[in-house]
Amino acid sequence: RPELKKPPATRIAFKEFYRGFRMEERQSFQKAEEFAQKALTDGSLPESIHWRVYLELADLARRSNRYVESRGLYQKACQLQPFASQGWLEYSKLEEDCGFMNRVSNILHAGLEYCEYSETLLTRAVKHQEKMGNLSSARGILARLKHVGIDKVWRTVLEGALLEARAGNHHMARRVLKYLMHHVPWYGPLYLEAYKLERDQGHPMDAMLIVERGLTTLPRYGPLWFGAFRLYEEMDVTEGQFHLPRTMHMIERAKSTISKELVWKLHLEAAHMLERTALAYVEESDLDLVSYLKPVRRRLVLTILTCPQNLRWKVWLAAGRMELVVGNSDLAHTLFKRAHHCVQQKSKSATLLDCSRLAEFTGDVQLARGILTKARSFYCSDWKVWFESVLVEIRNNNHAKGYDIAARGLELHTGSGRLWATLVQLGQLVGGDELQTAALKRALRAVPKSGEVWCEGARIHLNPFSCTFDLHRSRRYLHFAARFTPQFGDSFIESIRLEVLSQWLLPIADYIWTKTRGCFTDDQAEGRNLSKYVADVYLAIAVARRGNSDEAQEVPETKFRDIVSTLRKKLQVDNLRSSIDLTDLRLACTNADPNYGSLWFHCRRLPMYTPRRVIEHAADDVADEIFRYANIYLAAMIRRMAVLATMERRMPHGAESDAETSDPDIVNWENSLDKELRRAVSLQLILDREDPTTGLVLLESAMQGSVFITGLSELNRHKPLGSMTLLERRRALFGTDALFP
Repeated sequence: RPELKKPPATRIAFKEFYRGFRMEERQSFQKAEEFAQKALTDGSLPESIHWRVYLELADLARRSNRYVESRGLYQKACQLQPFASQGWLEYSKLEEDCGFMNRVSNILHAGLEYCEYSETLLTRAVKHQEKMGNLSSARGILARLKHVGIDKVWRTVLEGALLEARAGNHHMARRVLKYLMHHVPWYGPLYLEAYKLERDQGHPMDAMLIVERGLTTLPRYGPLWFGAFRLYEEMDVTEGQFHLPRTMHMIERAKSTISKELVWKLHLEAAHMLERTALAYVEESDLDLVSYLKPVRRRLVLTILTCPQNLRWKVWLAAGRMELVVGNSDLAHTLFKRAHHCVQQKSKSATLLDCSRLAEFTGDVQLARGILTKARSFYCSDWKVWFESVLVEIRNNNHAKGYDIAARGLELHTGSGRLWATLVQLGQLVGGDELQTAALKRALRAVPKSGEVWCEGARIHLNPFSCTFDLHRSRRYLHFAARFTPQFGDSFIESIRLEVLSQWLLPIADYIWTKTRGCFTDDQAEGRNLSKYVADVYLAIAVARRGNSDEAQEVPETKFRDIVSTLRKKLQVDNLRSSIDLTDLRLACTNADPNYGSLWFHCRRLPMYTPRRVIEHAADDVADEIFRYANIYLAAMIRRMAVLATMERRMPHGAESDAETSDPDIVNWENSLDKELRRAVSLQLILDREDPTTGLVLLESAMQGSVFITGLSELNRHKPLGSMTLLERRRALFGTDALFP
């Protein structure tokens, strides 16, 4: 626009101002502000460029947490130059940081009145409306572009295609991407998005056609080559071709055309693929692994010869990890030592972590602790050193020491969400509900945007032995976890647990409560009535799960024989499978494309698996888990319903909503409910109760809340490294830390 064109003298003047402004900023924010205010008044800058100065001042105030002042400065900048999209864009980001989402909509709408075809504003407006759940408004913004040349707005149209894909409208997304590939054939990421769409939908052949089309146009575009490798690897493994003939052929093709800077990564990818398939083949056929790893070693040699000098240490570590698969711990030690000698000073802590894991792999836990003690002394600024120190104590069943190390690490790294999440989880193992809840409150104050911490909060409310077991609040927490850290896969697997509980067990619990609530009276004398009521219900549930024997003989003491036959039908595994609909969760997980988390790595059988495939495996594992412990989860639901019935205060409207709220009535209600839930007899004590007439004790009395701190109890039980096989030990120590993400 003519309004934004600056004569050379103006550009030079602003360049001089900007250089001086940054120099003053290095000394202090106050000096930078004084410098900018002086430039606005002394005439050294033309008035036509003053809006840029106000933008710098607004950014400075924003970084100083002076949001009211920053807001006024952004308004001033937008008033002085409304045709500059940058001002509207930064202003909208400020309001989003403050949580005023409606203001963001108004700012973007006003900006588009002046900058009608600004791609940055259009793209941000589309994303914002999608985030608010207003897909019709987002499509309305895109509709205004139908008469504009595609060369001017293709980036916004691409965002529209991705929006349709995220909304599950894959047919429309496919059409738009095909249109864009025809008109913008030179843009590599376009082919990549189209390939991902087909891959995630389970159409590998269509994905391969798109990759081939992209490589014909852009033969040196690396991401497309690596996408092709993953596709062919999955095809070869599915067909039992563990030597990967098609994948290796594709790699040879890539060597002649791919950028020279990526050749080393090509060899490294080949080594990783050959190692993965060799391990899978040997596990299935029980053949000699040493011979199958020879091609892997050759590829690693080629990687060392071609990779940049500053990355060779990572290749040495990868080679050392590979040797551990066949038990060559001495050779792995040599390779790790070489990596430590050639790594840059700033990354030496990473090699020490692998040296510590190697010591633990060989059974020398004291050496592992000694290495980590040295790492914490010399490289305390790396949070991963503290995190690994905590994991060593967890793997060796020393939870109290792990909690102490995590607490000391957080004194230095207050913004580490992973450390806070681990502290919260250890709170249950060290001090039970009270310590875990206190740790969660501290963590949320320190890192309110950590998805890992919100996920741990959800796990507290999903734990049936937790006094504050609450499906509605766990859904709220998991929403925040997926919003703030979508790449954390455990949030989605815990969401599966939530959905199975909500869709299968909660209706059964409602049925039980409806049929039995007449036998429960509000007698708070030491919780005797609540304890006996939940125990009687639990006994009826346990009998319903045992089979079709005579109910009258099996439950002579319970009041609830009449619900056993109905419960027996409802608690069948076929009923579980038919009750669950995870369509929305699969779509959300596919859009987020998670890449880490202990549960996520456990459910991801092979690294090339798509999020949709991982979710399918996780759904089977979680469903089996909940079916196994359905009686415990039902007892937790019934206990909560009984405590709710004793509350004198009436539940405010919206208290059972899954959405976050700051309504003081709802906040006070939840606090009162938590107080009553903690005051009531716990599920642990109810299950520990001995029957006064028969002297019998439930088998579940031996279970504790630590079994349910995550959605898969298999991972919550301590398994010594010494009892694992070589492959299991390597996976436990090195399987969750990717050297080349």
